Amino acid sequence: MRLDKLAAYLDVSKETVVKLLGMFEKSMVVRGLEAHGRRKALRMPKKWVFTSPSMRYSLARALRIESDLLGNIREDVVHMHLSIAFSDIHYSHEADFIIPGRKMAFEVGGKKRERLLSGFMTYTLTPEEKIEGNKMPLFLFTLAF
Repeated sequence: MRLDKLAAYLDVSKETVVKLLGMFEKSMVVRGLEAHGRRKALRMPKKWVFTSPSMRYSLARALRIESDLLGNIREDVVHMHLSIAFSDIHYSHEADFIIPGRKMAFEVGGKKRERLLSGFMTYTLTPEEKIEGNKMPLFLFTLAF
């Protein structure tokens, strides 16, 4: 959810939302990911993920919007597993998660057209149960960590 939409939903200013997210980040409830690339990091806002998917799900269920946030919950799952192995995780328009030091990119869901990030090995994690090319089932990815 974008910051302006979240601010409107909570009926507070965007500055208040940014402060709240900063406090949640310090308490390790959420993590803010920077955009990949020097110029992009300055222009693009942080991407916020929950450190545990169960937190987002609990909040979404209480608001009865869990089906609307299924994609975000999947991204939280992938981030949680990636953060076990990598500390330098970014995002971009081309992929949900990027590991610059390893030249790896991860797209969660696979509904968007595949955009390959130049010089990176891109993996698409899907809810489907078949493996083909660089596409793999999300549940198999989670077993790797």
